[in-house]
Formats: sequence, C-alpha cells, structure tokens
Amino acid sequence: MTDVFPDAVPTRAQGGGAKRHLIIFTTDAGFMMPTMSVIDQLLAQPRVMALADIIVYLVDIDQDRRRALEDAFGHLPVRFAEIPPELLQLSGDVSFNPTHVPHSTLARLSLGDLLPDQYDHVLYLDGDIQLLGDITPLVEHQVAPGKIASVNEGIWMYQGDGGGYWRGMSAYLSGLGLQSPYDYFNAGILAFRRDTWRTKSAEALRFFTEHSDLCRFHDQSALNFVFNGQREVLSPLYNYISSYADLGLADRLKPRIVHFTGAAKPWFSGARPWKGRFLPYYDALRARYPVLAEFEKRKSADDIAKIDREVEARHRKMMLMTPWRPTLRRRKLLRYFQDTRFAF
Repeated sequence: MTDVFPDAVPTRAQGGGAKRHLIIFTTDAGFMMPTMSVIDQLLAQPRVMALADIIVYLVDIDQDRRRALEDAFGHLPVRFAEIPPELLQLSGDVSFNPTHVPHSTLARLSLGDLLPDQYDHVLYLDGDIQLLGDITPLVEHQVAPGKIASVNEGIWMYQGDGGGYWRGMSAYLSGLGLQSPYDYFNAGILAFRRDTWRTKSAEALRFFTEHSDLCRFHDQSALNFVFNGQREVLSPLYNYISSYADLGLADRLKPRIVHFTGAAKPWFSGARPWKGRFLPYYDALRARYPVLAEFEKRKSADDIAKIDREVEARHRKMMLMTPWRPTLRRRKLLRYFQDTRFAF
C-alpha cells in the first residue's frame, strides 16, 4: 500500500489509546469530488472524528494527481492510499453488466489485506451520499463477528406489484440464493469487522469472478451472496436510497444519510427526487477546492438534460399507468419502520 502521507501515524481516541474504528472510501478520479464532499461533512462531526480515522483508497489515480491531493488536503486528518493495480485485475472472461456504476466499485473487494491491523471496526461509505444528521451511532456500532450491517435495498417494496420489474428482480434474487427481497441489501453503506472483511471480501471477489453472469449489480450482488443469512439490518435512515426518497417522506422520517442511487447524481442533476437541493453545496465545495476540477469530468448540458428527461419519463409513465403505486409504497415503508427491529 502506497500512502500519499507516508509519515501518518496512528491517531488516538479521546481518553487515550489508538482509535479502533475506521471509515473507508474507494474512489477513482470520477468520484473524487463527491467523496471529498462526504469527508468534508464527516470532519464537521466532532463525535465521529473522536471515534474514527478516515482512509481514502485510490483507484487508477496517477502520481501527479496524488501529489495534488496532498497539497490540497494535507492539512486534514485524512489518509490517501493507493490500491496496487495488480489487485484490480480481472480475468478476460468476466462480464461486467454495463450501468452507470464504474468498474472501480469492485475495488473494495480487494481491501482485505490492506486495512491496517490497528482497526477492529470498519465503516465503508460510497461517495454518492450526503450526511444530513449525526452518524455517531453508526460509526460506533460494533458488528458481530462474521456479519455485515447493511440497509435493505428497496426491492421489497415492489413485491406484489405484478409488474415485469418485480418478476425480473425475483429471478435475480433466486439466482443469488436469496429467499426473500428482505434478505437483499444495498452495498453503499456497510459496517463490519476488519477480520470479517478479510475473509468475506475475498469470497465475494471469487464469486464475482466465477459467476459474473449472476452479478447484475456487480460487487453488491456478490456481497449479498456471501453474506446471505449473516446480516445485521440497519435502519434506512442510514442509507436512504433514491427509491425511498422518491416517496416524499424524507421530511417526516429525517434520514441521516441519503444515497443517490441511479444515474442522476445531484452534483450535476436537478432531477427528482432531490430536484437540485444539493447543487449549491457541491458548487461551493468546488470553489473551496479548485484542485477537484482536475479529477471531475464534467458532463455536457445535453448529457445532463438526457439523464433528467429519462428520470422524468419514468415517473410520468408510472403516474399514468399505475398511479396507486407511490401511495402503496409509502404505506409499506412506514409500516416497515414500525414493524422492523433494527440493529440499533
């Protein structure tokens, strides 16, 4: 592992002793700007920073740009580390379902032996999120050995719809050996023990390599396979994905982490469900750290308009053909909060 800050030393928690909690990210150049936005928000939560250190694992970022990161962010309590390229190589017969998700999403499956031994408890965060509240309970949570703590993906809300999407997703879940949509989690926010990840991430990478045809959602699919039956279920308040946000309950439920699943990312798009709410924040971050422009490949106005039109077209189609579905799903989500016993 090559550190941008090679002289970094273990930091200490309040009350003495090295910190045992770690927050990690994996990012390529395209996700550097939103990743740094999350770190900016973490640094504003002193209770979190008293508990945990932060490491950003870099994917395919050359030496010059790593030095630019050091110059811009060296004053922050954040470490940057390179993932050796040889750990990211996949065999030629592996298929990668073409979506808006980059190949770098697989990088976290290569971290098993790179996570420093100092840390017992690890929280992985995607870069396409925003922190809207205190996440100390999530950071300090200690997951049981062999398990993963995660939030259910929204597939369960579609059960009973009778549509083609549900039939396709049901077949997908069966291919992974899952018996219920409530067994399937979103992999954007994950908590686990370091020793658990060392074993299970290798198993997930092996499953993806050998069964990539079953992995419609890449590493998320593989992680669901290897952690089947070995989960602690987190509240959606800690991973409020777009399918939950679409239901218009955020003001009522007050999520602490919102996760921008889908292609319409709110650092360039004003599409629903957030309708441009976060655009000023990202613009302000770019202004504070001009170096981020070296990493960001800005989309053209035409590309953004196309993505936004597709989002709106899907919404109009649902409201025209099945206008009862949003109401039904809102009731399901509220009942899920009421009836589910979460990890904390």
